Amino acid sequence: MAALAVETTETLSTIGQRSRQLGEQFQRETQAATASLEKASTMAHIAAGRLAEESRRSIWSRHLIALATGVTSAILVSVFWLWLAPPIINNQVDVGEIVRQLKPEIAALKPSKGK
Repeated sequence: MAALAVETTETLSTIGQRSRQLGEQFQRETQAATASLEKASTMAHIAAGRLAEESRRSIWSRHLIALATGVTSAILVSVFWLWLAPPIINNQVDVGEIVRQLKPEIAALKPSKGK
Protein backbone atom coordinates (compact mmCIF):
# COMPACT_ATOMS: atom_id res chain seq x y z
CA MET A 1 0.00 0.00 0.00
CA ALA A 2 2.89 2.28 0.77
CA ALA A 3 4.21 1.70 -2.74
CA LEU A 4 0.82 2.64 -4.14
CA ALA A 5 0.78 5.81 -2.05
CA VAL A 6 4.30 6.72 -3.21
CA GLU A 7 3.39 6.00 -6.82
CA THR A 8 0.20 8.05 -6.51
CA THR A 9 2.14 10.91 -4.92
CA GLU A 10 4.71 10.80 -7.72
CA THR A 11 1.99 10.64 -10.37
CA LEU A 12 0.12 13.58 -8.80
CA SER A 13 3.41 15.47 -8.50
CA THR A 14 4.17 14.77 -12.18
CA ILE A 15 0.64 15.80 -13.18
CA GLY A 16 0.92 18.97 -11.06
CA GLN A 17 4.31 19.81 -12.53
CA ARG A 18 3.05 19.16 -16.08
CA SER A 19 -0.05 21.30 -15.36
CA ARG A 20 2.17 24.14 -14.11
CA GLN A 21 4.36 23.84 -17.21
CA LEU A 22 1.31 23.86 -19.49
CA GLY A 23 -0.14 26.81 -17.56
CA GLU A 24 3.13 28.74 -17.88
CA GLN A 25 3.37 27.85 -21.57
CA PHE A 26 -0.25 28.93 -22.08
CA GLN A 27 0.45 32.18 -20.23
CA ARG A 28 3.56 32.85 -22.38
CA GLU A 29 1.66 32.10 -25.58
CA THR A 30 -1.25 34.28 -24.45
CA GLN A 31 1.12 37.13 -23.61
CA ALA A 32 2.87 36.72 -26.98
CA ALA A 33 -0.48 36.72 -28.78
CA THR A 34 -1.58 39.79 -26.81
CA ALA A 35 1.67 41.59 -27.62
CA SER A 36 1.32 40.64 -31.28
CA LEU A 37 -2.28 41.87 -31.31
CA GLU A 38 -1.28 45.15 -29.66
CA LYS A 39 1.52 45.59 -32.20
CA ALA A 40 -0.87 44.86 -35.08
CA SER A 41 -3.40 47.28 -33.61
CA THR A 42 -0.76 50.01 -33.34
CA MET A 43 0.39 49.38 -36.89
CA ALA A 44 -3.22 49.49 -38.14
CA HIS A 45 -3.75 52.79 -36.32
CA ILE A 46 -0.60 54.24 -37.91
CA ALA A 47 -1.66 52.96 -41.33
CA ALA A 48 -5.10 54.54 -40.89
CA GLY A 49 -3.47 57.86 -40.05
CA ARG A 50 -1.24 57.66 -43.12
CA LEU A 51 -4.22 56.72 -45.26
CA ALA A 52 -6.17 59.73 -43.99
CA GLU A 53 -3.20 62.01 -44.73
CA GLU A 54 -2.81 60.56 -48.22
CA SER A 55 -6.52 61.04 -48.79
CA ARG A 56 -6.21 64.73 -47.91
CA ARG A 57 -3.19 65.09 -50.21
CA SER A 58 -4.98 63.20 -52.95
CA ILE A 59 -7.98 65.54 -52.75
CA TRP A 60 -5.72 68.58 -53.15
CA SER A 61 -3.75 66.99 -55.96
CA ARG A 62 -6.99 66.12 -57.81
CA HIS A 63 -8.16 69.70 -57.41
CA LEU A 64 -4.84 71.03 -58.69
CA ILE A 65 -4.88 68.63 -61.65
CA ALA A 66 -8.43 69.72 -62.54
CA LEU A 67 -7.44 73.38 -62.25
CA ALA A 68 -4.31 72.88 -64.36
CA THR A 69 -6.32 70.99 -66.98
CA GLY A 70 -8.90 73.77 -67.17
CA VAL A 71 -6.31 76.54 -67.41
CA THR A 72 -4.29 74.65 -70.02
CA SER A 73 -7.41 73.96 -72.06
CA ALA A 74 -8.45 77.61 -71.91
CA ILE A 75 -4.99 78.78 -72.99
CA LEU A 76 -4.82 76.28 -75.86
CA VAL A 77 -8.31 77.18 -77.08
CA SER A 78 -7.45 80.88 -76.99
CA VAL A 79 -4.14 80.37 -78.80
CA PHE A 80 -5.62 78.19 -81.54
CA TRP A 81 -8.64 80.47 -81.88
CA LEU A 82 -6.38 83.45 -82.42
CA TRP A 83 -3.98 81.52 -84.65
CA LEU A 84 -6.69 80.00 -86.83
CA ALA A 85 -8.99 83.04 -86.74
CA PRO A 86 -10.87 83.63 -90.00
CA PRO A 87 -9.95 86.73 -91.97
CA ILE A 88 -11.72 89.90 -90.99
CA ILE A 89 -14.23 90.94 -93.63
CA ASN A 90 -15.11 94.60 -93.63
CA ASN A 91 -18.55 94.98 -95.13
CA GLN A 92 -18.77 98.62 -95.89
CA VAL A 93 -21.91 99.67 -97.66
CA ASP A 94 -21.73 102.58 -100.06
CA VAL A 95 -25.29 103.80 -100.19
CA GLY A 96 -24.66 106.08 -103.16
CA GLU A 97 -23.32 103.22 -105.25
CA ILE A 98 -26.32 101.06 -104.36
CA VAL A 99 -28.72 103.86 -105.38
CA ARG A 100 -26.94 104.37 -108.72
CA GLN A 101 -27.10 100.63 -109.46
CA LEU A 102 -30.76 100.26 -108.48
CA LYS A 103 -32.05 103.52 -110.07
CA PRO A 104 -32.56 102.03 -113.55
CA GLU A 105 -34.25 98.96 -112.10
CA ILE A 106 -36.61 101.04 -109.99
CA ALA A 107 -37.39 103.33 -112.93
CA ALA A 108 -38.34 100.32 -115.04
CA LEU A 109 -40.75 99.14 -112.39
CA LYS A 110 -42.64 102.46 -111.97
CA PRO A 111 -45.91 102.65 -113.82
CA SER A 112 -46.08 105.31 -116.48
CA LYS A 113 -48.10 108.47 -115.74
CA GLY A 114 -50.36 108.13 -118.72
CA LYS A 115 -51.78 104.74 -117.94
